[in-house]
Amino acid sequence: MPVSVIENPYAYKLIYVFAIPDADHAGLLKVGETTVQCDLPSAKAHAVLTPNCRALNDAARKRIDQYTQTAGVAYTLLHTELAVGGRKVIGDTDVHRVLVNSGHPREKPRKGAGREWFRTNLETVKNAIRAAKEGRAALSVNEVSHVQEIVLRPSQREAVDLAKRRFKAGALSVLWNAKMRFGKTIAALTLAKEMGCARVFILTHRPAVEQDWRDDFNKVFPGTDFYFQTHHTTGFQPKHANIVYFTSLQDMRESEAVRGRYKKNDDVYGAEWDLLIVDEAHEGTQTDLGSDVLDQIKAKRKLMLSGTPYNIEHDFPPENVYTWDYMAEQGAKARWAEEHGGDSNPYAGLPQMRLNVYDLSDYFRGSEYAERTLEGHCFSFREFFRTWTGDQERDLGKMPAGAQIGEFVHAAEVRRFLALLHGAEAGSDFPFATEAYREALRHTVWKVPGVKEAKALAELLRQDPVFQHFKVVNVAGEGDEERASDDARKDVEEAIREHPYTITLTCGRLTTGVTIPQWTGALMLAGGEKVEAITYLQTIFRVQSPYTDEAGRVKETCYVFDFAPDRVLSVLPKLCVGYATPEGANAGPQGGLRGQLNA
Repeated sequence: MPVSVIENPYAYKLIYVFAIPDADHAGLLKVGETTVQCDLPSAKAHAVLTPNCRALNDAARKRIDQYTQTAGVAYTLLHTELAVGGRKVIGDTDVHRVLVNSGHPREKPRKGAGREWFRTNLETVKNAIRAAKEGRAALSVNEVSHVQEIVLRPSQREAVDLAKRRFKAGALSVLWNAKMRFGKTIAALTLAKEMGCARVFILTHRPAVEQDWRDDFNKVFPGTDFYFQTHHTTGFQPKHANIVYFTSLQDMRESEAVRGRYKKNDDVYGAEWDLLIVDEAHEGTQTDLGSDVLDQIKAKRKLMLSGTPYNIEHDFPPENVYTWDYMAEQGAKARWAEEHGGDSNPYAGLPQMRLNVYDLSDYFRGSEYAERTLEGHCFSFREFFRTWTGDQERDLGKMPAGAQIGEFVHAAEVRRFLALLHGAEAGSDFPFATEAYREALRHTVWKVPGVKEAKALAELLRQDPVFQHFKVVNVAGEGDEERASDDARKDVEEAIREHPYTITLTCGRLTTGVTIPQWTGALMLAGGEKVEAITYLQTIFRVQSPYTDEAGRVKETCYVFDFAPDRVLSVLPKLCVGYATPEGANAGPQGGLRGQLNA
């Protein structure tokens, strides 16, 4: 693997302003955003990347050229500056909002692409940039703040429109087979609002995502008479006419109405719901009890949401399914500037994912445990990370003198593996092998086989000469009980706030439906060739979340590191299933997954 395979995943966001000196664009200015690479620490980078400096201007021209050169358009770059002021990072849409609120509406040129042009002057735009950085809604500080407009990405709009058409045609259930980071929550709530649904029921197997639903509810239904209710706070209050009710599948399963142990949720089961939204619909809905819950809820329509619906997609006719995968997303991102004349790219914040695969067989072949550890080209993590139990049958032998229950059976080899990761043996081709790599991977999540394995690995990481400088957060706990997931999320967020480097160890928690924006890498240290694609993909897409830090740096790249080549080959087709619109129009993937096999 080349030394440069792991690059700095962050770039600084900047705002640019330019004009096209022709009659069609007379009096109009375009405000856009892009990023510029700079490997200096934030304080030094801000000192160097001053307004209209060469680096900013070159980055802006590179971006503008993408959507003007093909048309042979000459333009004049008027202004560039970093998109950060104080502790606030802005985007071009924030500047657009200030201009619109200040009486400078968008105007489409008589000819040419794009609609985000404004009839204004440069000084006004520079003032609008400053106002946006200060958090003001308009150039007049006395103006009332305006409600932020919800603008769906084209893919989200397609999903909403398909669901509306199918429900209008009489369909009872629609599936959104949309990858993680699609934005299913805000799109689903927008669907409910546009359909005029008065009672909306959100059912999930992951209660930890409640805050995400609440946040998007506040964006979609501000200033309305809708109420967001949950089973553990307000409870279901049918006296309100307009309700979005959020609860968990686990809570609904406890009711006597579905053979549960408690007399609860009778009013929820008895209510008439305009729309039932099942979040992470691949989880828990296929059991007898899960099916009973769905059958007992009286809903006129059902919207099923999943990024990995492989166990339920057979239940839906093709015309009732909207599909959006990673390749479609990255293709839309790559083509956006050319197709939309440089208008704000709604996919810009979704990082490119780079998959790096390592074959460890040669490193550990010949060891006394190799026959149990190496399964073809799959590294047996279950055996490699096996811990002593004190039971000779389970331990496959007697514990040696000095060994302790809970410690790794192959402790020396695990230490060697950690040394490989930070390059003590292998040079510079492993994830943490250089200081530059470690800077790129400041915050990562490691998926391990189980609770005991996580505990033992955390101890070795704290003893390691390199990883001892990382704050290790073990969220494996006593299993994957979702009641503790919210606490686990808070632990990780607190560690990231207080420490420059963190490693999160999990055997399931925080790998579905949860966003930790600062994660830039995932290490897959669990499972084998037969691992379910659902589990694998849900985990790796945790790191593809959009993120802009306080210095104005945008996460443009994220990484997945796997050590089982056969597994990757079996799962990869699920990652890149291809994209076809319901009407059959095919959008060829561009700018997609980048990968590297490392032996």
